[in-house]
Amino acid sequence: MNSQKKILMLIGLFHPFVGGAERECQNVSRKLIEMGHTVTVLTEYRDGLQPFEVIDGIPVYRKIRGWHFFEFTYILSVFMLLWKHRKSFDTILCFGMYLYAVPAVLFGFCSGKKVLLRLECGGAYGDFQRMAPLKFRKLIIWSSKRAHRILAISSEIEHELLLHGFPQKKIQRISNSVDIRRFAPCDYQKEKTMPVISCIGRLEKQKGIDLLLNALKIISDRGVAYAACIVGDGPQRAELVGRVHQLGLSDTVTFAGLQQDVAPYFRKTDILVMPSRFEGLPLVLLEAMASGLAIVATSVGGMPDVLDPQHVRNSRDDYAVCESGILVPPENPELLAEAIQALLRSPDLRKSLGANARQNIIRTYALDRVIQNYLAILN
Repeated sequence: MNSQKKILMLIGLFHPFVGGAERECQNVSRKLIEMGHTVTVLTEYRDGLQPFEVIDGIPVYRKIRGWHFFEFTYILSVFMLLWKHRKSFDTILCFGMYLYAVPAVLFGFCSGKKVLLRLECGGAYGDFQRMAPLKFRKLIIWSSKRAHRILAISSEIEHELLLHGFPQKKIQRISNSVDIRRFAPCDYQKEKTMPVISCIGRLEKQKGIDLLLNALKIISDRGVAYAACIVGDGPQRAELVGRVHQLGLSDTVTFAGLQQDVAPYFRKTDILVMPSRFEGLPLVLLEAMASGLAIVATSVGGMPDVLDPQHVRNSRDDYAVCESGILVPPENPELLAEAIQALLRSPDLRKSLGANARQNIIRTYALDRVIQNYLAILN
């Protein structure tokens, strides 16, 4: 039996913001509270939101602010809040390597409290790139190296940490998680006349939805029947809607907008496509796999780790059919179309990949298993 832990989650944004880090922080916090541990979330203040409220059973303080000399006052704000709430936690878990890493590590050193730092994304949209415009970026990296543990959610992020001189002995791999009871295969036959392709994510360049639309145009021109649904919202929405009309895909592609609960869309889906240019370890991928869906994903971020290219059924230089899905290179609509079309034409392959994906999630990425990994670190 683990002794009760008192954990402060430090994160830039939290619910109602619905990015991967925000959702993972909420899922992990809720589960730890259910297990009898004490969890508090400290995040940035946003106009229109309450400075304190309880969300999903989690106490959330929106108190971090930056004024003039933004970076300095932001850091000072976090340090003062940590001092004020010091009796309510014995461990700090930072979601993302950002300005709050500096006061967290400094406070941990002064108070003897543990500090864990978790990176959220690699590549051109990753944590290191996010810091590039900041004047205090060197201080952030210097501080982050002195956290008790640095958590990498993908092999790509672990590699970046080593390139930046982070000590190997402090780096620990710990993945994102998924609730396998909430996200599970349908127990009924889907009622539809043709396979459904879904893409779920923010409508921005990183997610590569423009590449998916080009791939869908190729498939349509070949006379293959399908329906496609894009779930999410973002700065590229108007541009992508216009692109659908330009490509003549208005009868096959629909936009569902931002959804707080994506589980119903998985139940309607046969193929989940992740055409991203860069990634961390997207929760949508894990949730779709737990739902038993066939996956087509680009070989970026943590997606190759999850789809497991070490166990390949069929491989070429340009893409691989793995045990849990198909991996294709980014920025390649032609190969993306080829992979999607292979699944559209083979219900048996879809079923097989989906079943393997579900088992893969149960073995490694189920929420209960990931929580035990966190507790092992905390102990």
